Amino acid sequence: MMFNKNYKNRRYWYKSRFISFIIFIIDIIGYSITGFKKNYVNIALIKKIGIIVTDHIGDAILSTPIFKILKKHYPNIDIILICTNYNSIVFQNSPYIDETVVLSNSIYSRRISFQKKIIGFYKYYKIMKNLKLDAMVDSRGDFVSIILMFLAGIKQRIGFNIGGFGFLLSYIIKFKFNSDYIKNFATLNKTKFLREIFHINECDIKPEIFIPQYNAFTNFKKNSYIIIHPGGGENINNINQIPPELFHKIIDFLIQNTDFDIIVTGKKEELSLTIPYNKRIKNYIGKTNFIEFANLIRKAKFIISGSTSAIHIAYAYDVPVFVIFSMRDSPFLWFYRTSQNMMIFNFTECALCEKNFCIKKECLKFDDNFLFSKLTRFINEKIKYRVRV
Repeated sequence: MMFNKNYKNRRYWYKSRFISFIIFIIDIIGYSITGFKKNYVNIALIKKIGIIVTDHIGDAILSTPIFKILKKHYPNIDIILICTNYNSIVFQNSPYIDETVVLSNSIYSRRISFQKKIIGFYKYYKIMKNLKLDAMVDSRGDFVSIILMFLAGIKQRIGFNIGGFGFLLSYIIKFKFNSDYIKNFATLNKTKFLREIFHINECDIKPEIFIPQYNAFTNFKKNSYIIIHPGGGENINNINQIPPELFHKIIDFLIQNTDFDIIVTGKKEELSLTIPYNKRIKNYIGKTNFIEFANLIRKAKFIISGSTSAIHIAYAYDVPVFVIFSMRDSPFLWFYRTSQNMMIFNFTECALCEKNFCIKKECLKFDDNFLFSKLTRFINEKIKYRVRV
């Protein structure tokens, strides 16, 4: 298993050594004042608990098992979800959440000005204080959330310390940057506090999305199509987006060598992607919301995607995935090791760069023979369909 050497002995999740050093100094001062022991939570006093989720869509999906497991074992505890207007749709219709508080104009966004962040910070502080929570969990390790919990007077504060300010927590969920971190990230780390604090050894930690009985794609037949999801959003240089030339190679291969109907999905910002004209190809880029997108994936025979939220949705519904990973970090971080999934990656000299954007995308350039042999093997062995090659 490849492991990013930059993770070794890393205390924080910041890529910048300077920022990590500043946070380290703050932490040393903070722990010297509050003490280094951070492992106290009294479950008996918890009647109302808040779970704050500020992740992007993909990581937010990984948080969905928290609510089901906690409500199953502690039905009398009121669970309050505190999320952003960007990821709130992931938790829509969940029967395990008693109340949802949506933070608009997220202070967690890099696009928000400093002045608006200060105003938003005070607004969120008032919201959290008025919730009168007995305990709160930060599922991401964001120091902004930790500071908000502390200032709001929440007595039992639970979270990761990988973003710093762990000295303000009542209980620190340990997060180690090692091989276990890579092997277990996608399935275990988000629910770790349930095992450590609530002593719940739940095996069913699969993500869950609740789709209404009726939506735009109710009449679509299951396994009647496949999905290609290039990913990347509004920026074509997003390092996780399948490059247009690679996308077209895959489309041509599938049209020539299989009989699958193909649905291409994506955000409206990806409308610039040229889709070949063919009666077997349907272009749904920019035509679905999150719930509709999830329902399309749920009924697909299999999907082909980069490292995007699509692979988490597919895992939730046991839909086979062929994942084309960039090498910004280890592909093992996000890959679900099931018998029906397959991934490919290209370990280049610039691999494990941790960049979000890249123009060259050398790690997403594959030899045609390698690409098509892997895709053929996936379809033949995992999907049980004979490719015409």
